[in-house]
Amino acid sequence: MDKHMEKWKRWDALRTGLLTAIAVMLVMSAVMGSAWAYFTTYATAKGGVTLHMGHEEHVDEEFNSWEKTINIASTDDSRPVYLRARAYCAEYDVSYSNSQNWTRIDDWMYYDKTLAPGKDLAGSGDQLKVRINDVPRSTDVTLKDGQTFNVIVVYESTEIQYDKDGNPIAPQEADWNAKVDTTRRSTTLGGGN
Repeated sequence: MDKHMEKWKRWDALRTGLLTAIAVMLVMSAVMGSAWAYFTTYATAKGGVTLHMGHEEHVDEEFNSWEKTINIASTDDSRPVYLRARAYCAEYDVSYSNSQNWTRIDDWMYYDKTLAPGKDLAGSGDQLKVRINDVPRSTDVTLKDGQTFNVIVVYESTEIQYDKDGNPIAPQEADWNAKVDTTRRSTTLGGGN
Protein backbone atom coordinates (compact mmCIF):
# COMPACT_ATOMS: atom_id res chain seq x y z
CA MET A 1 0.00 0.00 0.00
CA ASP A 2 2.89 2.34 0.70
CA LYS A 3 4.03 1.92 -2.86
CA HIS A 4 0.61 2.78 -4.10
CA MET A 5 0.45 5.93 -1.90
CA GLU A 6 3.91 6.97 -2.95
CA LYS A 7 2.96 6.61 -6.59
CA TRP A 8 -0.19 8.63 -5.96
CA LYS A 9 1.82 11.45 -4.26
CA ARG A 10 4.24 11.58 -7.16
CA TRP A 11 1.36 11.78 -9.63
CA ASP A 12 -0.26 14.52 -7.52
CA ALA A 13 3.03 16.47 -7.41
CA LEU A 14 3.49 16.03 -11.16
CA ARG A 15 -0.09 17.14 -11.82
CA THR A 16 0.39 20.22 -9.60
CA GLY A 17 3.63 21.04 -11.37
CA LEU A 18 2.03 20.65 -14.82
CA LEU A 19 -0.99 22.77 -13.84
CA THR A 20 1.35 25.44 -12.46
CA ALA A 21 3.39 25.39 -15.66
CA ILE A 22 0.25 25.63 -17.79
CA ALA A 23 -1.02 28.55 -15.68
CA VAL A 24 2.33 30.35 -16.06
CA MET A 25 2.30 29.72 -19.80
CA LEU A 26 -1.25 31.05 -20.10
CA VAL A 27 -0.33 34.22 -18.22
CA MET A 28 2.82 34.62 -20.32
CA SER A 29 0.91 34.12 -23.54
CA ALA A 30 -1.60 36.78 -22.50
CA VAL A 31 1.25 39.23 -21.84
CA MET A 32 3.23 38.04 -24.86
CA GLY A 33 0.62 39.41 -27.26
CA SER A 34 1.19 43.00 -26.19
CA ALA A 35 4.96 42.47 -25.99
CA TRP A 36 5.00 40.95 -29.44
CA ALA A 37 2.85 43.81 -30.72
CA TYR A 38 5.38 46.26 -29.29
CA PHE A 39 8.11 44.71 -31.44
CA THR A 40 6.02 44.43 -34.59
CA THR A 41 4.08 47.70 -34.59
CA TYR A 42 5.05 50.35 -37.13
CA ALA A 43 3.78 53.73 -38.19
CA THR A 44 3.71 55.47 -41.54
CA ALA A 45 3.51 59.12 -42.48
CA LYS A 46 2.87 60.95 -45.71
CA GLY A 47 4.66 64.06 -46.91
CA GLY A 48 8.10 65.20 -45.94
CA VAL A 49 10.19 67.94 -44.52
CA THR A 50 13.58 68.96 -45.83
CA LEU A 51 16.17 69.07 -43.08
CA HIS A 52 19.11 71.41 -43.48
CA MET A 53 22.11 70.40 -41.47
CA GLY A 54 24.73 73.08 -41.07
CA HIS A 55 25.35 75.82 -43.56
CA GLU A 56 25.81 76.28 -47.27
CA GLU A 57 27.46 79.06 -49.19
CA HIS A 58 27.66 79.77 -52.91
CA VAL A 59 30.62 81.44 -54.55
CA ASP A 60 30.38 83.71 -57.57
CA GLU A 61 33.49 85.05 -59.26
CA GLU A 62 34.06 87.60 -61.96
CA PHE A 63 37.35 87.99 -63.79
CA ASN A 64 38.10 91.27 -65.51
CA SER A 65 41.24 93.37 -66.09
CA TRP A 66 43.50 90.85 -64.37
CA GLU A 67 41.40 90.95 -61.22
CA LYS A 68 39.13 88.33 -59.75
CA THR A 69 36.16 89.61 -57.71
CA ILE A 70 34.91 87.08 -55.18
CA ASN A 71 31.35 87.19 -53.88
CA ILE A 72 30.17 84.61 -51.34
CA ALA A 73 26.44 84.21 -50.66
CA SER A 74 24.75 82.27 -47.88
CA THR A 75 21.46 80.42 -48.35
CA ASP A 76 18.36 81.52 -46.42
CA ASP A 77 18.32 78.36 -44.33
CA SER A 78 22.01 78.54 -43.47
CA ARG A 79 23.56 79.52 -40.15
CA PRO A 80 25.83 82.54 -39.57
CA VAL A 81 29.40 81.68 -40.59
CA TYR A 82 32.95 82.99 -40.61
CA LEU A 83 34.76 83.15 -43.95
CA ARG A 84 38.36 83.05 -45.08
CA ALA A 85 39.97 82.89 -48.51
CA ARG A 86 43.41 82.32 -49.99
CA ALA A 87 44.62 82.76 -53.58
CA TYR A 88 47.40 80.90 -55.42
CA CYS A 89 48.98 81.52 -58.79
CA ALA A 90 52.16 79.77 -59.92
CA GLU A 91 52.91 82.08 -62.83
CA TYR A 92 52.20 85.48 -61.24
CA ASP A 93 52.20 87.15 -57.87
CA VAL A 94 48.75 87.95 -56.46
CA SER A 95 47.57 90.61 -54.02
CA TYR A 96 44.27 91.44 -52.37
CA SER A 97 42.40 94.69 -52.77
CA ASN A 98 39.10 96.08 -51.48
CA SER A 99 39.91 94.49 -48.17
CA GLN A 100 38.19 97.03 -45.92
CA ASN A 101 36.52 94.33 -43.80
CA TRP A 102 39.14 91.67 -44.43
CA THR A 103 42.26 91.00 -42.34
CA ARG A 104 45.34 89.26 -43.70
CA ILE A 105 47.04 86.77 -41.39
CA ASP A 106 49.81 84.71 -42.97
CA ASP A 107 48.46 83.72 -46.40
CA TRP A 108 44.77 83.86 -45.44
CA MET A 109 42.30 86.71 -45.72
CA TYR A 110 39.73 86.57 -42.89
CA TYR A 111 36.38 88.29 -43.22
CA ASP A 112 36.05 90.40 -40.04
CA LYS A 113 32.26 90.14 -39.94
CA THR A 114 29.95 87.14 -40.02
CA LEU A 115 27.99 86.16 -43.09
CA ALA A 116 24.33 86.02 -42.02
CA PRO A 117 21.80 83.62 -43.58
CA GLY A 118 20.47 84.83 -46.92
CA LYS A 119 23.14 87.55 -47.25
CA ASP A 120 26.10 87.98 -49.57
CA LEU A 121 29.28 90.02 -49.64
CA ALA A 122 28.11 92.08 -52.61
CA GLY A 123 25.21 93.47 -50.59
CA SER A 124 27.63 95.06 -48.13
CA GLY A 125 30.30 95.89 -50.73
CA ASP A 126 32.72 93.50 -49.04
CA GLN A 127 33.65 91.29 -52.00
CA LEU A 128 37.29 90.29 -51.91
CA LYS A 129 39.33 91.15 -54.96
CA VAL A 130 42.40 89.17 -55.99
CA ARG A 131 44.68 91.13 -58.30
CA ILE A 132 47.18 89.36 -60.55
CA ASN A 133 50.43 91.34 -60.39
CA ASP A 134 53.40 91.64 -62.77
CA VAL A 135 51.43 91.46 -66.00
CA PRO A 136 51.19 94.23 -68.59
CA ARG A 137 48.16 96.40 -67.87
CA SER A 138 47.40 97.66 -71.35
CA THR A 139 43.98 96.84 -72.71
CA ASP A 140 45.35 95.14 -75.80
CA VAL A 141 47.31 92.48 -73.90
CA THR A 142 46.22 88.97 -74.72
CA LEU A 143 47.91 85.69 -74.05
CA LYS A 144 49.67 84.05 -76.93
CA ASP A 145 48.46 80.69 -78.20
CA GLY A 146 49.24 77.98 -75.67
CA GLN A 147 50.10 80.49 -72.93
CA THR A 148 47.86 80.12 -69.89
CA PHE A 149 47.73 81.00 -66.26
CA ASN A 150 45.89 79.49 -63.35
CA VAL A 151 44.56 81.33 -60.30
CA ILE A 152 43.22 79.07 -57.56
CA VAL A 153 41.16 80.57 -54.75
CA VAL A 154 40.37 78.42 -51.71
CA TYR A 155 37.35 79.46 -49.63
CA GLU A 156 36.55 78.09 -46.21
CA SER A 157 33.66 78.70 -43.87
CA THR A 158 32.86 77.56 -40.37
CA GLU A 159 29.97 78.30 -38.04
CA ILE A 160 30.35 81.07 -35.50
CA GLN A 161 32.21 79.94 -32.40
CA TYR A 162 31.92 81.31 -28.88
CA ASP A 163 34.25 81.74 -25.91
CA LYS A 164 33.54 80.30 -22.45
CA ASP A 165 31.42 83.38 -21.55
CA GLY A 166 29.19 82.95 -24.61
CA ASN A 167 30.66 85.82 -26.63
CA PRO A 168 31.49 85.29 -30.31
CA ILE A 169 35.22 85.01 -30.93
CA ALA A 170 37.04 86.76 -33.78
CA PRO A 171 37.12 84.83 -37.06
CA GLN A 172 40.93 84.77 -36.90
CA GLU A 173 40.74 82.91 -33.55
CA ALA A 174 38.19 80.33 -34.68
CA ASP A 175 38.99 76.63 -34.90
CA TRP A 176 39.04 76.21 -38.68
CA ASN A 177 39.37 72.46 -38.29
CA ALA A 178 35.94 72.20 -36.65
CA LYS A 179 33.79 69.33 -37.89
CA VAL A 180 31.36 71.73 -39.60
CA ASP A 181 34.07 73.19 -41.81
CA THR A 182 33.46 73.27 -45.55
CA THR A 183 36.00 74.06 -48.21
CA ARG A 184 35.41 75.28 -51.74
CA ARG A 185 37.99 75.75 -54.46
CA SER A 186 37.76 77.53 -57.75
CA THR A 187 40.13 78.18 -60.57
CA THR A 188 40.50 80.68 -63.35
CA LEU A 189 42.18 79.25 -66.40
CA GLY A 190 43.29 81.15 -69.41
CA GLY A 191 43.49 84.87 -69.64
CA GLY A 192 41.79 87.93 -70.76
CA ASN A 193 41.69 91.52 -69.82
